[in-house]
Amino acid sequence: MSRQFRNLKTHLFDHLQTPTHLEKQKEITDVETGKQEFESRNRKVGMRCARTSYLLYKTARPYSEYEQLVTLESHNGCDMGNINHSRKFPAQILPFIADETKARVKKFLCTPLVQTGFLPPVKVIADKDTKKHRTRQVVLLVTIVPDAAELIQYIYLDHPIVKKHTGKDVAASITNVLQNYIVAGQFEGGGFDGQYFHLGVPKYVNAHYEIDYSDTYYDWDVLHCCGLVDTRLRKLEQFQWLSNITNTVSSIFKLFNWGKGYEELVEACDRLKLAIQNPQFFCETRFANSVRKVYGNFLADLSAIIACLENTKFEMHDGDASAREKAQQAEQYQVKIQNKSFCLLLSGLADIYEQYGVLVSEVQKVNLLPFQRFDKFTDHMEKMKKMVKCLSDHNNCGKDKCFWPHYHKNKPGILNGQFVGTQIIEDHEEQHVHNTRRARQQEADNATTSPVMAAERKLADLTTQLVKGFREDVYSEDALEMVESTRFLTDLKSLAMQIREKGHILLGVLNADKFVRIAKKISRNVRVVNNQEIVRQYKIFVRRLASKTEAIAIPELQKMDSKDLIKKFLTSGGELYVGCEMVVEAIVVAAIKMTVESIAESVISRYNTHNSKLRSMSEEAVNNELWIACNGPELGGADRILSSALSKYFRHGNWHFVTRKGEQSKLYNSKVINRIISQESRLPFVTQ
Repeated sequence: MSRQFRNLKTHLFDHLQTPTHLEKQKEITDVETGKQEFESRNRKVGMRCARTSYLLYKTARPYSEYEQLVTLESHNGCDMGNINHSRKFPAQILPFIADETKARVKKFLCTPLVQTGFLPPVKVIADKDTKKHRTRQVVLLVTIVPDAAELIQYIYLDHPIVKKHTGKDVAASITNVLQNYIVAGQFEGGGFDGQYFHLGVPKYVNAHYEIDYSDTYYDWDVLHCCGLVDTRLRKLEQFQWLSNITNTVSSIFKLFNWGKGYEELVEACDRLKLAIQNPQFFCETRFANSVRKVYGNFLADLSAIIACLENTKFEMHDGDASAREKAQQAEQYQVKIQNKSFCLLLSGLADIYEQYGVLVSEVQKVNLLPFQRFDKFTDHMEKMKKMVKCLSDHNNCGKDKCFWPHYHKNKPGILNGQFVGTQIIEDHEEQHVHNTRRARQQEADNATTSPVMAAERKLADLTTQLVKGFREDVYSEDALEMVESTRFLTDLKSLAMQIREKGHILLGVLNADKFVRIAKKISRNVRVVNNQEIVRQYKIFVRRLASKTEAIAIPELQKMDSKDLIKKFLTSGGELYVGCEMVVEAIVVAAIKMTVESIAESVISRYNTHNSKLRSMSEEAVNNELWIACNGPELGGADRILSSALSKYFRHGNWHFVTRKGEQSKLYNSKVINRIISQESRLPFVTQ
C-alpha cells in the first residue's frame, strides 16, 4: 500500500478545511436551499390562490372577482406570487378539484363499511327543473355517513339534461347516472314527487336493477302531499271564501308590487312606522312557506294598504275617466277588506298557515329517522287540532304559547271597530248584487250570524279539514307500516329505556324473533344470514347498548336522540359493532328506508344560483361547481383536495405561481395586480 493512499484520509480532511472548498460548499448549499425555498414559496402561494378559487366555487361568484380577491390579499401583505392571477385560473383548475371530490365520493360509495361489511345503502332522489330553456333532472343519493356530524346525508351526483319525458326515459336518465357510483345491492328505493309515480319511474328503475318492487320503498314526498291536500280543499265549494280572500289579496298586492304604487306603500309604511313586507302572490305550485307569506305579509301591511287606497280614492275622485276608474276600484277594494269578517279571517289564515309552514319545514329535513319524521308530523297535526279547541277563547291556549297569535291579538280591536289603526265599521263585505242564489244566501247568513261566529266556524272547518287531509293522504297504510317497522329497528332510545326496566338479557330474548322478522323484511343483505346467527348478534348488540347507556341518568337518556346512539355503534375505530355487524346493517338500512324528495328542491335552487343568466358557463363547468358546492369540504378543510388537484394540474411537476424574475420581491410583480392597483378613480378628489 503506497504512502499516498495511507495518507488519503489526512489529505481529504485538510482539503475539506480549505477556503476554496468551504466557499464552493456554501455556494452549492445556498443554491439547494434557494430551490427548496422557491418551491416552498410556490406551494404556499399556490394554496392561497387555490383557496381563493375554491371560495368562488362554493359561493357561485363570478371568476372576475378572483383578480380582485388576489389583489386584495396581496395589498393586505400576503405573498400571492406573480402569475396565475387572471380570471382564467379558477376555470382551469375547476375540473381537477371536482375530479378529486368525485374520486373521494366514489371511494366511499364503493368501499364496504367496516361497521357492517356491506356497501353503504342508498336511496335515490330525483326532481326535474327548467333553466335557460332546458329541462334537467337533479339526481341525489341519501345515505349513512358514519363519521359525519349529521348521520344521514345527501350526496349530489349529476344534473343531466332530459330530452324525453316518458317514464322509461326519465328512469334511464337516473340509472345512467347511478351506474357510475352504485351497484344493485346498495339500492333501497327512491324519493320522488307525484309526476314520477304517474310515469311509472319506480318500476323502470327496479327493472333495471332486477330488484323486486316489494324489496324497495319509494317515498311520495311529504311536502308535495301536504300541498296537494291544500290545493284540493281550495277547490271545494265550502271553501270558496278562502279562494275569494286569496284572490282579493293577490289583486290588491298587484297595485303595490312595483313603480308608483310600491313607492306609495313604502311612504305609508314610513308614516305608520311599519317595516314593509314584500308583496307575495299565491301560486298552487309553491309550497306552504309561500302561502304563509301571502297572508302574513298582507296582514302586516294592511294598515298601510288601507291608507293608500283611501288616498287614491280621494285624490282621483275628481280626475279624468281613468282616474275616476282607479278611485272606484280603490273604493271597491276597501269594501272588500275594511270589514270585520275579512279582518278576522285574514288574521286566522295567517295563524293557520304559519303552523302549516312549520309542519312542512320540520318534516322535510334529511337528517331524521323515519319514525322521527312521522312523530314530528303527528305532533304538528295535534297542535292544529288543539288550535280548533282554542279558537274561540285565548284562555284555552295555556300560558306557554298562544295557538292563534294574530287572531287572538286582533280580535278585540276588530270587534271594537278598530284594527291596525283603521276604523272597521261594517260587519261583512257589502253585497252589491243580489240576483244569484249564492249572493242571497250569503246576505241571509250575514244578517243572522255575527262576524265572529261566522269567521270562527270557517277557520275551524278549514283547520279540521287540513288535519283530516294530512292524516288520510300523506301517510298511506303501507307507509305507516314501514314507519313502525323502522321504528322498532332504529329507536334505540326507547330500547335503552326498556333495558332499564327489564334488563338486557330478558329484552334480548323477548325481542329477538321480532327483530329477525323485521330486519329480513327491511334489508336484503340480512336475509342471507340464518336466524340463529342474527339472534346471537342481536343479544350482543342489546348487551352493548346496555353497557353504553347504563351510566346515563334516565332524564338525560329521555332527552337523547336515537341517531346519536346509532352513531356510537358506527364510530370508526370503535369496537361496539364488532360481532353484531348484521344488526348494525339492518339499523343502517332502516335509517334511510324512508326519506324526503324536498332536498332536491334546495339543490335545484343552488343550481339556479350557479347557472344564473349572469354567468356564461358550460353544462360541465356548472356541474363541476355544484359537485364542489354540495359535496366538497368546507374551506377550512379543503387543503388536501386542493393540494392533490394542483399536483395533477401541474402534472405532478413543480407548481408555477412565482417566476424566477419575480422571486426577489413578494409584492406587485404581477401584471394583474399592477393593472388593478394602478387604475385611477373616476373622481380623483375622493382619494384626497
